[in-house]
Amino acid sequence: MNYTTHELTQGTPEWAAFRATKFGASEAASMLGLSTYKSRKELLDEKKTGLTPEIDAGTQRRFNDGHAFEAAARPLVEEIISEELFAATVSADIDGLPLSASLDGATMLGDLNWEHKTANLALVESLKQGVIPAEY
Repeated sequence: MNYTTHELTQGTPEWAAFRATKFGASEAASMLGLSTYKSRKELLDEKKTGLTPEIDAGTQRRFNDGHAFEAAARPLVEEIISEELFAATVSADIDGLPLSASLDGATMLGDLNWEHKTANLALVESLKQGVIPAEY
């Protein structure tokens, strides 16, 4: 698949404006009705109107923590794979559907991508049982 890489930083107003015009990888669970954070209807309403809810302090704290955990984990992964990883925002148009993803880490050649998830009790318990929750 051919994709375009964009010079955007996650969380900036420019990134948010770009993201509003695409269906993002992080929205896939909502698209499928599997998200515990946002329903499919809520996502479609946001895409239709361009209006998104304000991010409350608790959600912003989770975002900040997730970015900090990701930054702490990236060097460990780089050591394992013996390659440097770069955050990247990419997009592709598939059959007229505008898609995007904000990659937590990609190799320079783009042949390896890394996704980081912050553990919580439910996720850890599920993984202990060998089950990746459908939301992920």
